[in-house]
Amino acid sequence: MAHSVSAMILAGGRATRMGGQDKGLIALAGQPMIQHVINTIAPQVDHLAINANRNQADYAALGYPVIGDNISGYQGPLAGMAAGLAWSPSERLLMLPCDGPLVPNDLVARLLAALGDGDVAVAHDGKRLQPVHVLLHRRCLPSLQRFIAEGGRKIDRWYAELDQRTADLSDQQDLFVNVNTPMERDAMEQRLNPTANNCGHDAPSLPVEEALARMLNAVTPITGRRQLALRSALGQVLAEPITAPAPVPAHDNSAMDGYALRTIDAKQKSLQLVGSAFAGHPFTGTLSAGECVRIMTGGVVPAGADAVVMQERAERDGNTVVINQWPELSENIRRAGEDLQTGDIILPAGRRITAADLGLIASTGQAEVTTWRPLRVAFFSTGDELRSLGEVLEAGQIYDSNRYTIYGMLNNLHIEIIDRGVVKDDEAALTQALDECAADADVVLTSGGVSVGEADYMVKLLRAHGEPHFWSIAMKPGRPLTFGRYREAWYFGLPGNPVSVMATFAQMVAPALRKLAGENPPYQAPRFQLPCLSDLRKKPGRQEFQRGRIITTESGQRAVESVGRQGSGILRSMSDANCFIVLPADAEDMPAGSQVEVEPFTLT
Repeated sequence: MAHSVSAMILAGGRATRMGGQDKGLIALAGQPMIQHVINTIAPQVDHLAINANRNQADYAALGYPVIGDNISGYQGPLAGMAAGLAWSPSERLLMLPCDGPLVPNDLVARLLAALGDGDVAVAHDGKRLQPVHVLLHRRCLPSLQRFIAEGGRKIDRWYAELDQRTADLSDQQDLFVNVNTPMERDAMEQRLNPTANNCGHDAPSLPVEEALARMLNAVTPITGRRQLALRSALGQVLAEPITAPAPVPAHDNSAMDGYALRTIDAKQKSLQLVGSAFAGHPFTGTLSAGECVRIMTGGVVPAGADAVVMQERAERDGNTVVINQWPELSENIRRAGEDLQTGDIILPAGRRITAADLGLIASTGQAEVTTWRPLRVAFFSTGDELRSLGEVLEAGQIYDSNRYTIYGMLNNLHIEIIDRGVVKDDEAALTQALDECAADADVVLTSGGVSVGEADYMVKLLRAHGEPHFWSIAMKPGRPLTFGRYREAWYFGLPGNPVSVMATFAQMVAPALRKLAGENPPYQAPRFQLPCLSDLRKKPGRQEFQRGRIITTESGQRAVESVGRQGSGILRSMSDANCFIVLPADAEDMPAGSQVEVEPFTLT
């Protein structure tokens, strides 16, 4: 390369048409969208950086410097350009957006040729200038800083002040195809990966991690707050942080039962007992030379005292106390504010309130908290074969168990539940049910009707009235999982088999619901390694979530064992289990004694 060139990829915007998602990190054809730009641009430049104002750690994980705007408030691409010019180790800096993945291999060479000795070379698509596909000389930085300081925000007006050149890229229309909406993302996915939006068991399936990442990147928390009495807030999500209104503890207090004293009196043979300090009943005087106070755990340390001796290290005879082992200065004293100082954040916004949290908040004297309103989820089962409890079964019919397991799991998430019952495999009936659910709830959740059966209408309806994101994941049980939007509501289409419903809910749906409800970060169950006492059967291809039991062996060691049959219709395997045995997609049969990853149940 004749001239040194650096590049900065702009990923610092709000992405409002993408629902506020960070576009550069949205999965596209198996990798973050920005990675497609990096793959083509990195070989063309000497240095590369990313301009991002949020999720900076995620961008840094891509292996390049991450530079934030020096101007707060998402001031548009000019702020990113200013940050880039200030960072650039090269005289010439290429700027381009993260949401245009179709970058030609000769972009830098063509912009360099157009720039010559000018200040800026702007790409032209044959009809208009494309101002964020640009090569800038670093000497433009003072001009840009002045322009922004004077309130300028229009790129073209700043370019007009420079020695501007034009690069004819009318033969590279793909360069200017931006991904701004979920539907445009799906169209680009189809272009980069033509089989991506096929549905059914023969379609390519997303890895579990990628599918979950897509979900979490797509959804944004609901709005709407409530002021709740403290006890009513259990299980709800904090909308505002809880701060300490006063120091905790409020006073210096004793950590032991014993005697409060002055360490300066250590040379005295005995001390005179002048009073007591119990929790809630402080000693109101001030210790003088040679005096001590009987004190109990939690009692306020009297004025003048600077240590507490454990009662086991002293002997009392009436009002005379002999200290057998003198304490160090401040020993056994819990200082005021040692736990919390005034204004300290006790619990952050986005935390789901636990029983311990109730007590912690109560200890500060706060009787009410501000939480997000509960997430509303409407759900129903589909299938002509399903019957509700209390109905008589005829040939080929079964009772609907999925609505009961879904209800239980939703209830454990403290969600506002709307149960729409069983809807028959009829397009008009399903459309009406989906419309009603979407009108009443933030999320629509269905079980059944998302595979490739002749009467499965859900895929068709989602395409007609919503925005599908994906149809299938490389997971067992639970391959046919649908995620997207139906009208204004988020949509999750679970499989019909009972175990598949619970596994996909736990692994995929629950984390997304937690984020929608305002949890930050969404809780995910811990995983850890244990020896497995059972032989496990597994074919490579899909990540498996087999059902197991964590047990304590006769030797006192923790281990896991399989519950036996692993069919996706055997609901008893979930009832008998207390954990998932998580097997990687490429794993094969594993003999007893193998170390496996386990995930304890949290929603069952």
